[in-house]
Order: sequence, then C-alpha cells, then structure tokens
Amino acid sequence: PSPPPRTGGRCHQTNQCRQKKYNTEKAFTVSRLYCAGAAGLISQQLCRPFFSSGRRTDVQSDDCRNQQKQDVKTVAILGHIRPDGDCIGSCLALYNYIETYFPQIEAKVYLQEFLPEFLMLKNADKIQHNCSEDLCYDLCFSLDSADKARHGEYVKYFDTAKKTIGIDHHISNQGFADEHLIISDASATAEIMFELIGKENLTKEIAECIYLGMAHDTGVFQYSNASPKTFRIVADLLETGIDASRIVDVTF
Repeated sequence: PSPPPRTGGRCHQTNQCRQKKYNTEKAFTVSRLYCAGAAGLISQQLCRPFFSSGRRTDVQSDDCRNQQKQDVKTVAILGHIRPDGDCIGSCLALYNYIETYFPQIEAKVYLQEFLPEFLMLKNADKIQHNCSEDLCYDLCFSLDSADKARHGEYVKYFDTAKKTIGIDHHISNQGFADEHLIISDASATAEIMFELIGKENLTKEIAECIYLGMAHDTGVFQYSNASPKTFRIVADLLETGIDASRIVDVTF
C-alpha cells in the first residue's frame, strides 16, 4: 500500500502512534508499517534486514520460514523490572511465536523473578533470570519498557545487540531502540503483539500469553483503556480454545 502523506517528517497517524522527542524518521517508518497492517512485521524482521529500504516488503510466510537465515540467529527478549502480567505475557507470546515458526533461531527471555502463578504459560519455566554470561545477540526486543533503565541488569544485552527493536504502549517511551513501535492507545503491549504476530499465526499457547497480558493491564477488561478493538481481539483469542476463566483465576 502507498505510504500516508508526510508533513515535516512527521507521521500523520497521530491517533495510532504518538511518539515524541526522538528520531521522527524512524518513528514514521515503523508507524506506517503498523498502520498499513502490522501482521508479519516480526517475521520479516527475523528473515532479513527489514527497514533498509524505508518501505514495507511483503514476504510470504512459507518462503520466510524456509529461507536460510543469515542475519538473525540469536534473539534476546527483554521486559521491565518487577515484571507484571503484560510484560510476562508479551515476552512469552513473542518467544513462543519464534519457537513455533522460527525454530532455527535461538531466543531467550530475560526477566526478574516473578510470581509462580505465571508458570502456567508455555515456556515460562525457560525464562532466564541470570545474566552473568556476556553475550552479543543479533537482535534484541525491548517489550513494555518505557525507557532503557527499566531493563535493569539485563540492559547489557540491549546495549551489545547488533540491532534493537522496541515495542511498547507507554506514551512516555521516547524511542530508545534502533527501531520502535509505540502505540499509546493500545490497552497493553500484549495487544500490540497480537497485531504483530497476526491472527493467522495464533496458537492456543500464544493466545494464552496475549490474553493474560491484556487482562492484567485492563483490570480484566474493566479499565477505560479497554477499547472496542480490545474486545474484538479477545474474541479472536477465545476462538483458539483458551480457558480465559482459568487464566484470570490463577493469576489474579
């Protein structure tokens, strides 16, 4: 699709992305991709350099998953200190997506210790709490973190990564990653993850992670940040067969 009109280097989709005080050229590129249809953004990023052309290049998912990955072989996923439901759910949604569709990529999630109730999510037991190893990742995702300091001791993996991508819904996020997607009117970062992963790529386990994240940041969909779009996404998540009542009962 054609890009939206530009004025002074700013993105016209102000109701979708309200970035401020950082590199507006990068902000425009990412927000345009989101507004044009975000599903597939992550898969394309994992397949090849994505932002070099300044425009979206559609890649068929089968070709993408089967092609030789030369650029991204290792991925770090970081959330914020004292992780809550949205942070944990978003990180695990991304991790489970990579594990399912890109098994040749080695991914790790780094978070501080969290309540054992969240171990109900698939692969929550694989989350790394120790960061004693000095590793340089090909790609590092920053999720649900308004600034770099929120990564705590795990920030070293962000600083040494070859490329960084930030995905967040906090309006205070000023875009500290190489590329960033900040949607301040999303109910949760998990809601953005739904858009990025795409309904067609949902598994029950990924849907559980997204539902948990959205439920925790909306007060089980009672807060004002739960929009009509939020409930439409919930309907898609329920269609995968998740036990929404159990997720709420166990983790609240």
